[in-house]
Amino acid sequence: MKQQSTRRKRILRRIPMLDRNSHGFSLVELLVVIAIVGIIAGFSTPALLSMKAKSSLRADARDVYSTFRYAQGEAVKRSVSVCIIFNDPSTGEYKVFLDNGAGTKANNAVQDTGEGTLSVNRLRSGSSFAGINFKDAALNPVNPGFNARGLPLGGKIGSVEIHSSALKMKLSLSVAGNIKSTVL
Repeated sequence: MKQQSTRRKRILRRIPMLDRNSHGFSLVELLVVIAIVGIIAGFSTPALLSMKAKSSLRADARDVYSTFRYAQGEAVKRSVSVCIIFNDPSTGEYKVFLDNGAGTKANNAVQDTGEGTLSVNRLRSGSSFAGINFKDAALNPVNPGFNARGLPLGGKIGSVEIHSSALKMKLSLSVAGNIKSTVL
């Protein structure tokens, strides 16, 4: 029995991994692993931030697209003109309102006193309106809207651009009332 014990100890001494006194990793091994993880994190962080900015802008473009569709649907459902006004492009606020003439004049694409607001929306942080280009027949800037048939109010067509640090998108309104989203 004693001979087996001595023999076993000799074998364990020859194989350092099986040594009972060996516990864990050395400091050098841990520092190498930490350095590798740090390098990988350093390379992946900018890509993750860019992906977040792109995702946020796409969500904003979907929200503006949905707002156009909502305004179009409400115009048909209520049989009145419904418009979208970009209140303050620097803050990214925009709203949908009834252009039914409850105030001064109907179908003028201006929210007069008494014309109800249907929704107020705002772009997420990091996104902004870069170009709001809706024009009437005389090429004057106007607010986009839809008549009771779901067509652009007074033939007012154009586009709105939404920008972030990572991506630019454009939503265009056609004469037929279609809304197209494109990446710039």
